[in-house]
Amino acid sequence: MLLAIDIGNSSAKIGLFEAGTLTASFRIRPDSPDSAESLFEAISSELEADPYQSVISSVVPATLPAFEGVARRITGSDPLIAVHSMDFGFEIDYRPVEDCGMDRLLAASAAVERVGFPCIVCDLGTAATIDLVDRSGIYRGGAIAPGLRALYKVLHGDTAKLPLLDPEAADSVVGNSTRTAIASGVYYGFAGLVDGIIERVRESEGGNVPVIATGGDSAFIASVSRHASETAPNLVLEGLALLYERNRVSD
Repeated sequence: MLLAIDIGNSSAKIGLFEAGTLTASFRIRPDSPDSAESLFEAISSELEADPYQSVISSVVPATLPAFEGVARRITGSDPLIAVHSMDFGFEIDYRPVEDCGMDRLLAASAAVERVGFPCIVCDLGTAATIDLVDRSGIYRGGAIAPGLRALYKVLHGDTAKLPLLDPEAADSVVGNSTRTAIASGVYYGFAGLVDGIIERVRESEGGNVPVIATGGDSAFIASVSRHASETAPNLVLEGLALLYERNRVSD
């Protein structure tokens, strides 16, 4: 079995793959992300099988060594660490390539495996990224915007009286209280941001390009979005498993 670890800004997502199929996944938010022992306990306590291979991606470089040590301890072998020079299944047109978030490339790789070229990938988490792999099979990059929760934080942090609220779906676009007005503005506003960028990316590609959404807020927005209604919550983990298969060194 393959242990896949995707280290994000706010948490790490863990997946177990058997013969290329995701059999289990969970998310951890360890109290001490730099502590190898706490990470080992958090991950190993959730595992119901014993993986003997591992692959790791990270957008938080400082936490990578601890996760790498834990993966080695669990599997008994060195993990494959995702780097930008590996084969993702497409050419990358991003400058410099090392500045492109690894999660963006992995999600795009898994999306291409699902629907082929071209495709648009929306990763709606801490930040919202909307990326294009074009008809020629080239990853072109895309747009980065504030995530859903960032919008709530900005409203609260940059105003004197608006409260910090948890995300909620709006019953009506016209809110008749501060709470419902904020819910409407963020809910429909964020969906409009996502849809507007998708429409412009589609125009640039000259057609009705398939869209796949992933990330922690993708399911929340899917019901109101006009274009990001197809969701795949484990797209980055799927991309990690594909990366491992393409780039592992045979024994």
